[in-house]
Amino acid sequence: MPTLRLSALISGVALLTLCAGSKAEQAWDCGDYLAHYSVLPSTLIGEMAARQQGIVRSPELLLITIAARTKQADHSGTHAISVSVRGHMTNLLEQVTVLAFKTVKESSAEYHLARLRADSNERLRFQIVIASEDDNAREQKICELVFRYHGNR
Repeated sequence: MPTLRLSALISGVALLTLCAGSKAEQAWDCGDYLAHYSVLPSTLIGEMAARQQGIVRSPELLLITIAARTKQADHSGTHAISVSVRGHMTNLLEQVTVLAFKTVKESSAEYHLARLRADSNERLRFQIVIASEDDNAREQKICELVFRYHGNR
C-alpha cells in the first residue's frame, strides 16, 4: 500500500478549505523566512493519512499546521527550513491550552502539527513562537492568530 506524503495531504486540505470559503492557509513574515500556517478540522484529513500520522479525526478536533520556507529576493523559489515551534491557544473564557507540536520531516519538507479541542462557533486566539536555527533567543518571532471555528456543517 503506497504511503501518502503529508505535504501533499496538507496542500490538498488547504486547497479544499479555501474552496469551501474559509481562510485556510496564511503566512507570517518572519524576516528571512515565511511561516505558513493553517487551522482546519481534523475530519478533513483522509483516514489513511490520519492513521499514518497518528491524527485523531473528530468534529471537535482542529489541526494547526506550521511550515517555514525561505524568502528569495530574486523570486527564484524557496526551500523548507528547520524551525522550533511552541505556543498556546486562549478561548473567550481566557482558558489557555498549551499546544503540543509534533514535527514531521519528509525529504524536502518539515511540518509542525498540533491538535486541539474546540467547540463549534468558538473564537480562538493563538500565540505561536517560532525560531529558526539562525535566530538567537532574543529574535524569536511571536505570531498571533484569531480564528473562529464554525464546526462541521
